[in-house]
Amino acid sequence: MKTTDQTEARAFETSDRTPTIAFEQSEETLALPYDGLEGIQYDYKRCIRIVFEKHEVSLHGSNLDKLFEELAAFRVKEVLINGGAAAKALGDRSGRCLIDRIEINPAEGERAAA
Repeated sequence: MKTTDQTEARAFETSDRTPTIAFEQSEETLALPYDGLEGIQYDYKRCIRIVFEKHEVSLHGSNLDKLFEELAAFRVKEVLINGGAAAKALGDRSGRCLIDRIEINPAEGERAAA
């Protein structure tokens, strides 16, 4: 499992115009294409789980409703870890989507095959 509080995600387009989401970490970048998306689950308890063919990505934070809607519509252009001191001071009162942590794991089928 890879977890980082310094992760940044952005949407990119490849040469064939397939939109991807890139999760940038301090020592590596993982770009996952939207066409490999198998499902998105939002538990309303501070976590969105995004399942791709070979990876599962969990976004932990607060006020994630709008982010969930945008992800489901393939419109996310950028997601940032923004749970710094100022954001935490405002907390849920700010109304802004706050991402505290991103976890990237092998998809369930990939774990079984390993």
